Amino acid sequence: MNTQQLSTVFLVSTLALAGIGISYSGFTDNLNIFGTVQTATVEFNIESYSGTWVWKVWGDGYQGVEIFTYHGDVGTEPDADDILAMPEFSGATNAELISYAYARAADAGDPDDYDIILEFDNLFPSVDFVADFVFTIGSIPVKVNNIIYAAVTGIDWLQPLIDDGYIYATMWDQDDNEIVFGSQIHPDDIITVEVHINIPQDNDFQGKSGTGAALISIVQWTDECDDGQLDDKIVNLPEFTVTMTCSTPGYLGPSYWDHVISGIGPEGTGDGDGPYNIWDDTWVGWCVSETTYIVPGQPYTIDLMSSYDPDNPWAGHYSYSWPCVNYIINNKPMGATWEQIQNAIWYFIDGGYSGSDPVVLDLIDDAVANGQDFQPDTGQLIAVLCIPNPDFQHGYVVQKTFIEVDP
Repeated sequence: MNTQQLSTVFLVSTLALAGIGISYSGFTDNLNIFGTVQTATVEFNIESYSGTWVWKVWGDGYQGVEIFTYHGDVGTEPDADDILAMPEFSGATNAELISYAYARAADAGDPDDYDIILEFDNLFPSVDFVADFVFTIGSIPVKVNNIIYAAVTGIDWLQPLIDDGYIYATMWDQDDNEIVFGSQIHPDDIITVEVHINIPQDNDFQGKSGTGAALISIVQWTDECDDGQLDDKIVNLPEFTVTMTCSTPGYLGPSYWDHVISGIGPEGTGDGDGPYNIWDDTWVGWCVSETTYIVPGQPYTIDLMSSYDPDNPWAGHYSYSWPCVNYIINNKPMGATWEQIQNAIWYFIDGGYSGSDPVVLDLIDDAVANGQDFQPDTGQLIAVLCIPNPDFQHGYVVQKTFIEVDP
């Protein structure tokens, strides 16, 4: 990757004057200052790379197909002698590489100044082939804006695999924490990028070939690290347990749920901090977890909590998940269905989204681009968590939900 630096030399001369009365001559001297100026850099420094190797190993009573990831020195790859020397293959006499996926540093002659070249060859279905590489960054903290990848040739079959999540990339730091968009990366951090391809079990994919390209976008980011959450309460909520009853679909929004909240009192009920921002009424509600459930009409006891509360127990996928959810409920596009809005919400806080609905994808992209620092203001909505208390009621774990409240 090209590195751009600015180096400048400057000279400053300062004239010192001394004058004592009108009968003395003036004296002068020069103070000469010499200095250099150099900017910081935002760049990738590739450290190492590896991949997935599939070997057929046999001989002297040992026979089988072995799939493993080999992490060698930069620029190396396993060969048959490496495989046969491994203790787990003791007794084997032959090894044949039948499929692989690996990363390597781009050659100077590679087109378009790519830094890393990935090669996936002779892939077979239902195996997660992974090529990965390790990098550090330049001299200043950065954040990852996005990973953009698309088919270049073979778009008729590669692009749908990208769109449906069969081809994707993940990033991890040296402590095995996933790096997500908006995360700060420091110059001493070691980042691993994994590119995954898992071919579906379908005869139509036999004999296919194609190429793709990816861009990891990083930008200088020197703010203090934070968890993307606001101070404790920006809404005044009761600190006692209340009752919730749900019906679906919601008709107020439209939404996934209508939540009937009771046990607080009428509008205007409050405490020493003033009136509560929620009262006994019906509220627009959404689902947080996809895999648990609520029985419509069944009463549940819940605690209420701001989604921006530092003690929020439902963290979501990213540090900015709940700001993005709050952005979505305040920026619902005209004509979007409750299913589309719910799927966009799930992208950030539970099961993700692997579909291709353009409305859902636009909602997600808009929230990622504009919602990471979103803070609802007066007249805007905030997600208030409806936390089951206890979690287990009526013989099952109660679904996680939230409601829209105007603070």
